[in-house]
Amino acid sequence: MKWLWRSLLPLLLVVCFAAFMTACKNRTPKLTGKWIGNSDLSTQMARAPGSLQMQNAKAVPVQVTMTLNQNGGGVTGDAAVVISGKPEIHLPITAVVVGQDGKVSIEADRSGFSNVHLTFSGNVAAGQLSGDIALKMDTLLGVAVNKGAITLKQNS
Repeated sequence: MKWLWRSLLPLLLVVCFAAFMTACKNRTPKLTGKWIGNSDLSTQMARAPGSLQMQNAKAVPVQVTMTLNQNGGGVTGDAAVVISGKPEIHLPITAVVVGQDGKVSIEADRSGFSNVHLTFSGNVAAGQLSGDIALKMDTLLGVAVNKGAITLKQNS
């Protein structure tokens, strides 16, 4: 019986070590919580209502707050955007992709009288979401697109 344990013990240790390394390597970053950040985003606007020609406009200050709830592999939540101190726009999160390497892609949309679409693409690390954001607004007055880099910090 002793010889059985002596022969199986090294094998069991190798299997346990391999399982531990695999478990550590395959962890998906956690996104649950409130993420807040500010940025000045470049702006392009339609030259006239209904026009497809765009013109550059001055950069606008934007505050973004994302409230994310991660449950298993899925993420739901809300993005709240304040542009130039105007009233907050709430956008439901419609799609989130989180890679094991920390890459994150977030989409949020609101349709109705005006259509608003938010796209975030970046990385999550050390309590920060850093990357590029695009905010496209399509209203009766025309289209406006705001783009730029942003860092959102997790607010515990």
